[in-house]
Amino acid sequence: MEKKTTNLIWIVLAIIFGIAGIIFFLLTEDMRLPMVTFDIWTIVNAIFFAMVILSLLLAFGKEKNKEYKGAEAGRMVLFGH
Repeated sequence: MEKKTTNLIWIVLAIIFGIAGIIFFLLTEDMRLPMVTFDIWTIVNAIFFAMVILSLLLAFGKEKNKEYKGAEAGRMVLFGH
C-alpha cells in the first residue's frame, strides 16, 4: 500500500511539473518576436522537463529493479551461486 502511495505522489508531481512547464512557457515566450532556437527561458523549460522525467523514473523505475533483483535471486538459488 505504501509503495502505491509513493508512486502516486511521484506521478502527481510529474503532472504538476508538466503543467507548470507549459504555463511557464506560455507566460515567458513573446510570440511577436522572431523565433530563436535557444534563449534564457530554454534552460528553465529544460529544468521543468528534467523534473518531470526524474519524477516519472522515481515512480516507475523502482518496480523494474525489484523484479530484476528477484529474478537474480531466483537464478542464484537455482544454479547454486
